[in-house]
Amino acid sequence: MYRGGKICLTDHFKPLWGRNAPKFGIAHAMALGLGPEDRLQTFTPLSHILGIANVAAGLASGSVHRLFARFDLDEMLRSIEQDRITLGIAVAPVAIA
Repeated sequence: MYRGGKICLTDHFKPLWGRNAPKFGIAHAMALGLGPEDRLQTFTPLSHILGIANVAAGLASGSVHRLFARFDLDEMLRSIEQDRITLGIAVAPVAIA
């Protein structure tokens, strides 16, 4: 959760996160059609809701998940081949690259 440009994990948000994150991950995994045979690749920051959703979906579905510290096109392409990635998730500027 963001508040004023900072991640906010105050007492107000912790119960919400703990109660809703598992359901959110299952719903996102179902929407993406993920299963334990899938291998995900994600370039979204973990502080962003899409990054959290992607990791939660991977955990909920039992998929292998490949995270990157930063975007590198050559490393991404190498990973698709070597790690046998079945689904890549990125924000629009990364996908366009």
